[in-house]
Amino acid sequence: MAGTRRKQPQRKNKKTYKKRLPRQSRKARATQDLKRYQNEDGTRIETSIEKKIRKFLEKNNIPFTPEKFIEYHGKWKCYDFLITDGLNFTFFIEADGDYYHCTEYHEGKIAFSKLSKVQKKNYYNDKRKNFIAKKLGIPLLRFNEKQIKNGFQQVSESIFDEIYRQTRNKWKTDKRTEGKIQARLGEID
Repeated sequence: MAGTRRKQPQRKNKKTYKKRLPRQSRKARATQDLKRYQNEDGTRIETSIEKKIRKFLEKNNIPFTPEKFIEYHGKWKCYDFLITDGLNFTFFIEADGDYYHCTEYHEGKIAFSKLSKVQKKNYYNDKRKNFIAKKLGIPLLRFNEKQIKNGFQQVSESIFDEIYRQTRNKWKTDKRTEGKIQARLGEID
């Protein structure tokens, strides 16, 4: 029976499955994936909405610190931006992505039980950040992705309003400076 080919056994399920990786390999892959989201100096790569806020702050010469870590009762939390001139005004800004910060839940479109594990974790993390900022007496401005991408005018007005709110009592005696702030706010309209 020369020349006859042996038949290959047919697979019952034609789908190909990924082989389960050994524990060390999965850990190594996770570490490698995390490195994609970090700069060479170890800081987190900024998102597109954080970049838009950063460019706005730089353009308007508003002093800020990106990725400000705050310790509160032994727990460390990172805020996207700390806006401060060190004397007159201080507040945090958080730029929340729609998926990871569960915008649909906040809008009432989805139940809490339907959120993913990551979304629930971020929800509780956001609540802790709000609590810490309140306890420290530092205002926290939160902007979601839709506000930043579609209505940045409102975001910029909120930032200037917060600066003005914190500084107007300190500048009441100096009418020239107050006039400059009013003119700056007028430029936005």
